[in-house]
Amino acid sequence: IQTAAPGVSVSESGEVYVRGSRSDAVQYFIDGVKTTGISGIPGAAIQSLSVYTGGVPAMYGDVTGGVVVLETKSYFDLLREERAKNYK
Repeated sequence: IQTAAPGVSVSESGEVYVRGSRSDAVQYFIDGVKTTGISGIPGAAIQSLSVYTGGVPAMYGDVTGGVVVLETKSYFDLLREERAKNYK
């Protein structure tokens, strides 16, 4: 996340801070569902990652920090990648 957008920093404990806001001011969405964090998602399952540090779209509500939006790959995308590895 830290390399995805300027103004984002991650503490040693894994808390995300956007432009100096508190860590609880950051909202996380995984596949459109609001969550409390994004830990436990394997990197191979990530399709896209968007970080909004300012000018947050209205669909995410009133946010004082930032928004992290993560979209995961579908089962079929993961299956296709696994089969491609096995055929090499």
